[in-house]
Amino acid sequence: MKRLVVIGNGSLGLWWCFHLSQLQKKSLCKTFLLTRTEESARSISENGVIVEDKTTAECIVEKNNRTILNTSSTVSFHCNSFSNTKQLSKELEDSVDIFLLCVKQYQLKSALENCAELLSPKGMAISFCNGIGNLETVASVVGVNRAAAAVTYEAVQRINSTKIIHWSTGRTVLADTLTNSPELNANIQFLYDVLRQQNLPIELLKSVDARKEIWKKLAVNCVINPLATIIHGRNGLLSDRIPQSLFEGICCEIIMTAERNGVILELDELMAQVLETIRESSNNICSTLQDIQRGRSTEIDALNGAVVRLARNFGLLVPYCETLYHLIKAIEKGQDTNKTA
Repeated sequence: MKRLVVIGNGSLGLWWCFHLSQLQKKSLCKTFLLTRTEESARSISENGVIVEDKTTAECIVEKNNRTILNTSSTVSFHCNSFSNTKQLSKELEDSVDIFLLCVKQYQLKSALENCAELLSPKGMAISFCNGIGNLETVASVVGVNRAAAAVTYEAVQRINSTKIIHWSTGRTVLADTLTNSPELNANIQFLYDVLRQQNLPIELLKSVDARKEIWKKLAVNCVINPLATIIHGRNGLLSDRIPQSLFEGICCEIIMTAERNGVILELDELMAQVLETIRESSNNICSTLQDIQRGRSTEIDALNGAVVRLARNFGLLVPYCETLYHLIKAIEKGQDTNKTA
């Protein structure tokens, strides 16, 4: 039976744990969670995690014949959770087939280095981090034959260490390794197959084809995350409070930078994806704003900051991305000042 380890107990990590735990009940895999703290691991193992799914809606007829709309469903699940690799290794009894890396981009390398020795020689480490360059980071630790990346438009909010809210369903794209092998990696194929059994919209692409998807997701994050954080609101407020011309300006800068990196993007396609994501995840609080609310560092360096750095390498100016980058960094510094005041 395949052994899958989710690294990171943020919103996305707990979301994938939920689905993998359902597959474990069908004896399709064994699922483990590696958390950041011992307290989180103990709480999840003992109490489980509550998943409130806002994407389900059904009409309920009560005894008095009054019909109401139930706009969410709530389920819970348990997962074997650990805060260090020694405990995890004892429980595994064998090597790991698949790592699902659901940590912040700036934590990716250290998180993987901490447990890379547990990965099977034919295993796969898949990054679900925001931003670009994640596939290369994973490959630098475990090698190109065991590195993969994914992008997802699932909108999930972490309420606390044992509760998440799923606001909207979105595409998830799995990318195969950096190698040009004509055969898909067996573990990537396995993950694709079992997640489809959960009725999730999963796609599987070779890494060359997936580069465009990674840049498209970068564009979506570069628009939504800083702007929603600045207005301090849910994603849906962007449609009312921010002119689309600003969305277009950010997208044009990313198109220009992506082209210099060998990826061709179309403005109409990017704008359609941005507007669709805002609409579908209208009630969600983006990860950057969630980080600010919790007093944590954001991933802005891997988003707008990454665009600024890449653009400079080609002598390009990206004033929209650079301005948003500095505004979010200023908000982060304001948090640090408040902590020490």
